[in-house]
Amino acid sequence: MNSSTISEIDSIAWGGGIAIVNVFIAAIAFRVALRQSEVTMFLRIMFGSMAGRAVLTLAFVWYGLKILHFATIPFVATLLFCYVIGLGAEIIILHRQQLEISRRYYQKIADTNTKRK
Repeated sequence: MNSSTISEIDSIAWGGGIAIVNVFIAAIAFRVALRQSEVTMFLRIMFGSMAGRAVLTLAFVWYGLKILHFATIPFVATLLFCYVIGLGAEIIILHRQQLEISRRYYQKIADTNTKRK
C-alpha cells in the first residue's frame, strides 16, 4: 500500500456508507411510489430509482477508486456485500408489500361478491 492510498479501514467505511445511502434512497423512493394510485407510475418510480441509484453508485465507485485511491479489494468487497444485503431486503419488502396490496384487493372483491348474493 503506497502513501497515496486511503487505508483499508477507511475504504471499508466508505463502501459501507455508499451502500447504506443507496438503501435510504431506495426506502424514500419506495414510500413515494406506494402513494401512487397507478401501477405504471409506481413502476416508473421504482425502476427509475433503481437506474438512478445504479448510475450514482457507479459514479461513486469510479471516483473512489480513480480519484481518491481507495484500497480496491476492501472497498469493492464491502460495497458488494452491503449492496447485496440491501437489495435482498428491498426485494423482500417490495414482495411483502405487494402481497398485502393483493390481499386487500381480492378481499374487497370477495366482500363485494358476498354482498351481491
